[in-house]
Amino acid sequence: MARIAVNRMMAELKTMKDISDITACSSSSLTCNIYDENGNFDASMRYRYVSTSGIVERGTSRLAEAVQSFSYTFYTASRASTTTRANIRSILIKIAIGKTSDNKFTVYGEVFPKNLVKGGTSP
Repeated sequence: MARIAVNRMMAELKTMKDISDITACSSSSLTCNIYDENGNFDASMRYRYVSTSGIVERGTSRLAEAVQSFSYTFYTASRASTTTRANIRSILIKIAIGKTSDNKFTVYGEVFPKNLVKGGTSP
């Protein structure tokens, strides 16, 4: 379930057209505009980690359960971490799933939204 959650977020984040599509961001929450395969606006989507219940939500739906930890790290073009929306060029998603620390695995995924990367191309 963790890999599916990360893959879905990555696919949807790649559809952003420009930096203004990120409307809010923190280490546990991201709100952005997503677009369909034709480039038409689809929705304003909020992805967030609810630590008290151990779930990751996509809008009002559960994207992952039994989550021990979750974080977003936002990077600039020079790979410095940032929460300044105008400077974001890539987003690292980290999710750890498991009911106990002995039964846990962590999945990472980094997305380079094509229109946020300087020059319009991913590294």
